[in-house]
Amino acid sequence: MRATSQHEGVKLTFILYRSYSAWLYCTDRYLNPDSNKTSFIQVRTDTFEKPLSPAHSPWPSPQSKAYRASHLSRSRCNQKEMEFEDELVTLELKRFSKHTRQWRRTSRDSQDDIELSPPSSIRVLSWNIDFIGDKPEARMQAALSHIQNEVFASEDGQKPAPCCILLQEVSSEAFPVLLKNQWVRKHFMVIPTSADDFPNGTYGVVTLVSKSIPVSKAQSLIFGNSAMGRSALMVDVKLSLPNPTAKAENGGSRSSEESENLPTVTAPSLITLRLANTHLESLPTGVAARPVQLANIASLLKEDGLHGGIVCGDMNIIRESDLHIHEDAGLLDAWTGEDEEEGFTWGFQPPCQFAPGRLDRVFYTSACQEKCEISQPERVCIGLKRNGRWVTDHYGLLTTVSVKDEKS
Repeated sequence: MRATSQHEGVKLTFILYRSYSAWLYCTDRYLNPDSNKTSFIQVRTDTFEKPLSPAHSPWPSPQSKAYRASHLSRSRCNQKEMEFEDELVTLELKRFSKHTRQWRRTSRDSQDDIELSPPSSIRVLSWNIDFIGDKPEARMQAALSHIQNEVFASEDGQKPAPCCILLQEVSSEAFPVLLKNQWVRKHFMVIPTSADDFPNGTYGVVTLVSKSIPVSKAQSLIFGNSAMGRSALMVDVKLSLPNPTAKAENGGSRSSEESENLPTVTAPSLITLRLANTHLESLPTGVAARPVQLANIASLLKEDGLHGGIVCGDMNIIRESDLHIHEDAGLLDAWTGEDEEEGFTWGFQPPCQFAPGRLDRVFYTSACQEKCEISQPERVCIGLKRNGRWVTDHYGLLTTVSVKDEKS
């Protein structure tokens, strides 16, 4: 493989090659840089089927505004200590307008089809859907169909139960398929809605929030130490306490006898959770970056005004030193199974020479544990193929977040 790059006015070219099972993903997750095996840069060209287009490069595209913004952010660093600054960007949550036939910013004045009565329980799906495989558009369509019909049982386009869908490795080619999907358009708000918001301009994380869940803020944390343009996408969702009740308004000014006869109504008792969707740095060369990235996410999950935080995604837990990065960040692991292999999410689609692993995880803050029940993640989206080819190399994870009763 040959890879050359220059900045500011000089054309950047990437000539990459594809070998889905024999090299790329095995290398991406498990290659030991200290070994004598094939390196990421020096590879045998006879193992590849065809060149990989620049659009599929794992590095940022220099043509994208997002790349230039993140490059400027990364350039603001202490060169002596190599401490790179992250960039926190506010994004606009958008929903599809039936009137304009466009994805439009949500606002208090445009909530015509967004439900504002918060649920007390939501389901969260996290899934890396593989930006580099063949036929990204068709694979995205197959993935969305599976999510709709199998994961959330929304046959015939029915409204799903309150849920959030956190996708990683959404390619710029597959993204339009998601935005045109009728089930998505009818039932979800989406961030972002343009590949220009991907820090590397070619693939990134995308979050879908069902319209039954109020969202107060959306942000993107662009990792300053990322060589691959990685980030975390965060949404602040509102959930209600289960079965909160109070007497009807003005009941307090009435006599006790009159108040006893007033109807019981739902009280506006809410909590705010920050839900992060991330894809931490890949490769063994990213071993130093991953704990910093997760720690910076954790810091934002613990901000004042929040009742807790959850981060889901492809954590690239591939080295022994990665196993405790959540603990170092002050987070808890939702996986509590005794058999680690039962939680493996990568290494089966297709099998390769490296052992499977639990790359995808769900972490949460201790404050979240006080307010909510987080179920052990269930592996979903297993064995999905389209025309004999894997839709993605990862399993998905599905968990349920339920607000605890105040009395519990």
